[in-house]
Amino acid sequence: MLTIMNLEKIEKLIRHAYQENEYPALKEQMTCWAEERPLEEIQLLDATPVYRNTLLKHLALIASGVQLTVGISRVMAHDPAIVNLLKESAFQFTMLINPTRKLILV
Repeated sequence: MLTIMNLEKIEKLIRHAYQENEYPALKEQMTCWAEERPLEEIQLLDATPVYRNTLLKHLALIASGVQLTVGISRVMAHDPAIVNLLKESAFQFTMLINPTRKLILV
């Protein structure tokens, strides 16, 4: 079952935190990818630190049509408030419990 993401809170946070001239490359990428959808139906695990600025990358990836899963681990840096915002927005998560051995889906 496909869950529809609600990006409204994330977009509001981005508008409040950054001016568009602070992320021109990602803004251009979002615009182009929203039209072209070059990654439609590709599944991607983003297992990088999750902070407010990471949301810009996530928005660009979503605009591309990718099916994004965000990886979270106790050994990888992340902002709990941003992780909660992603959960509220219905992002798909993979909890990397023991990154060297196995993935457990949450």
